[in-house]
Amino acid sequence: MEIVRGQVEQVNRRQRKLNEMLEAFKEEGLLGGGGIGLHDERQIDALVKRLRARLHTDDASELETLKINNSNLKHSLDEITLAMEKKNSEMEVLRANYARKLARTDVENDAVRAKVEAALHASILDVERMKRELSHRIDIACASIRTPRYNTSMGALRELVQQAQEEVQRHHDELTRLVVSIGAKDTFLKHESETMHSNLPSAYRTELRKMEKDQLLNLLDVLSFQEGVVDTIGKAIYIITEAQHKTAVV
Repeated sequence: MEIVRGQVEQVNRRQRKLNEMLEAFKEEGLLGGGGIGLHDERQIDALVKRLRARLHTDDASELETLKINNSNLKHSLDEITLAMEKKNSEMEVLRANYARKLARTDVENDAVRAKVEAALHASILDVERMKRELSHRIDIACASIRTPRYNTSMGALRELVQQAQEEVQRHHDELTRLVVSIGAKDTFLKHESETMHSNLPSAYRTELRKMEKDQLLNLLDVLSFQEGVVDTIGKAIYIITEAQHKTAVV
């Protein structure tokens, strides 16, 4: 459509020039205007020659103009082509840089993804290991609580018994030295039921003499829970035993 429009414009331009040329010829009297006509062939030949010359001059001028325009267009096209080639080169460089950057980003993303996955896997393993360790420690603590410490308890009892025995022995030794120092070993405990001192009423003593050994032992078991009774019984037994032993030796 643009080509057709251009050709129509060119035809119109030629038509205008031709009309202008005819008007000029009329003014010069070559076409019979102004009372002057074409009377012979020489005038006609001259008119044709001038017309051809004029057309040739116009065509040459138009051709030169077209050549100049064409040259300018070629120069502009070369500049545009050069600019386009430069832009294409820059675009290729940008495309290559972007491709390298994209590839590097992909590699970095893969590395980060691998690190994150490794960290998540390690954290999962650590949590499981911590659970197992905590469960194991809880089992050990529960076992230590549920298991009776016989050795420790027996050792503590032995220590307490040894301390009690040492304390009783010390009191017994002091009491024996006291009996010997006052010279009362011959008159001390003449009868098994007699004592150095008694705080019991006579009625209680009478009833005690009537009891059998098992009943007396039961009575002592009850009294053993009273403070100081066990130590006193131990001292008495020690003194009686020492007195019997010395009497047998003498």
